[in-house]
This record gives sequence, C-alpha cells and structure tokens, in this order.
Amino acid sequence: QRGIEGRIEPCELGWHEGWLILPVKSEADEIHGIIIRSGPQAEKLTGIRFSQPQGQRAMVYCPDWSLTLRDPGPLYIVFGMIDALTLSELRLPVLTTTGGAASFDPKWLERFRKPIFVIPDKEEEPQAYSLLTNLDWRGRIKVLKYPNGFKDPNDYLRNGKRDDLLRELVGA
Repeated sequence: QRGIEGRIEPCELGWHEGWLILPVKSEADEIHGIIIRSGPQAEKLTGIRFSQPQGQRAMVYCPDWSLTLRDPGPLYIVFGMIDALTLSELRLPVLTTTGGAASFDPKWLERFRKPIFVIPDKEEEPQAYSLLTNLDWRGRIKVLKYPNGFKDPNDYLRNGKRDDLLRELVGA
C-alpha cells in the first residue's frame, strides 16, 4: 500500500501482526538495531506509531549504503523510515534517523562531500531549519509542493505519483 514493495527484499523488511519490521544496518551490512513501524490497524489499536528495543539509541538509517556512498549526486535527509524507503525506492541516496527528527546527529554527515538536501514533511520546515543550523553551509532545505491531501514524500508513491516526486527532487 505504501509503494515501497521494491525495498522489501533489498532492505530485508518484515511484517508481523500488523507491524513493519525494519532492520537497521551498518555500512558493513550488519544488523545493529531494529525498528518496528505500525501499520494502520496496529496504530489504531495501540496508539503506537513506531517502537524500538528499550535502550536502543537513535541511529542513522540508510536503506542502501552502497548507493548512498557511491552515488555522486546529492544526499537527501528525510524525517521518517517510510520516507527513507520511499526515496530509496526511487534509487536516491537517503538517510534518516531512527529516533525522530530531533535526534538526527549532523556528525553522521561528516564523510559526505556532496550537496545535502533536507526534505521536510508538509508544515515541518522548522525541524529542517533546526537541523540545517547544525550543518552550516553544507545543507539546503528542499520544500516539496505537496498536492492537496499529501503530507510527506511517501504520499506521492501511495497515490501513484512517483514521477511527480522524482521531478520535484531531481528535476527528472
């Protein structure tokens, strides 16, 4: 339903009783954390949107380290696991955090010497500007022109507007 079915096998996503299971991997492809994200029914029943093991720190989540490290184009920063999977589905280098927008550590970006674009959800530009303050000159905010009823990058895929999202992000 989310338009990220192409990421199931490469990202080793799982599904259990209404919860999406997302392994958090290192650059060496080793699992070093896990996030569970509720599906619509699980969220309705529990009121929980996502969870992680107790004591697990906020970590960088990258759906495709190989692409992110080798692609010479811009690096995209989003604030959510599903949005990261969305950009990965488009084969764009992307990072997010496992602990919510405020937990993104700018040190995670020190190795990257390419343009960085922060993509906020609709009406969440203040969080993007807050992160940008810590990135100095290295990042820019790219606000998408969300159509009515859209609130984040994944809504484009959910609504069959993949090409529109790609055009907004890279002008393709």
